[in-house]
Parts: sequence; structure tokens; C-alpha cells
Amino acid sequence: MERIRVFPARHLWARMCLSVLAAAALVCLLCGGVTALTALTAGPRQTIGMALFSVVFSGWLLYSGGLQKRRLRTMRAALRAKDTVDAADPENAGGATAGDLAARPSP
Repeated sequence: MERIRVFPARHLWARMCLSVLAAAALVCLLCGGVTALTALTAGPRQTIGMALFSVVFSGWLLYSGGLQKRRLRTMRAALRAKDTVDAADPENAGGATAGDLAARPSP
């Protein structure tokens, strides 16, 4: 049963990663197109400014996307570890701490 539940999640994750990469590539391509059109219609000063902006913006986009992906992976790993602990100890399900367990009345 675990296999059936995990497969769609993995499939969705792979599709999401591909769509994020495609979106980042499209934004970089659009920035390059705007820079090329600026080079055709404006002077060298504006072209250099637009090229610099495009490079910095694309770099920031890729960096922050990678950072967010790492954060999501860390959170997913933490949630999986919590699910494993909860499954191993049904008495402690829900994330009860040692203090909560000590305050619980004994049956």
C-alpha cells in the first residue's frame, strides 16, 4: 500500500521540477530577447544596462530557486522522519514531547 501512495507523489514532484525549470528557462530567454531588442533600438549604454540587469536577475532567479528547492527537501525529510517516529511509537503520535508524556495521567 505504501508503494501506491508514494508513486503519485514522486510523479508529481518530477513534473513540478520540470515545469519550474521550464519557467526559469523561459524567463531567461525573455530577458535575453528584451536585451537583444534593446540593442537594436537603443544606444550602447542602455544595452549594457539591460544586459547587466538580465544577467543579475537570471542569476538571482536560479539561486533563489535552488535555495527554495533545498528548503523543501529538508522539510520533506523532516516530515518523513516525524512520520516514521509516529508510526514506530503510536503512543507518542502527534509529536508529544517528554514533558507532555510526564504530565499525562497514568491509566
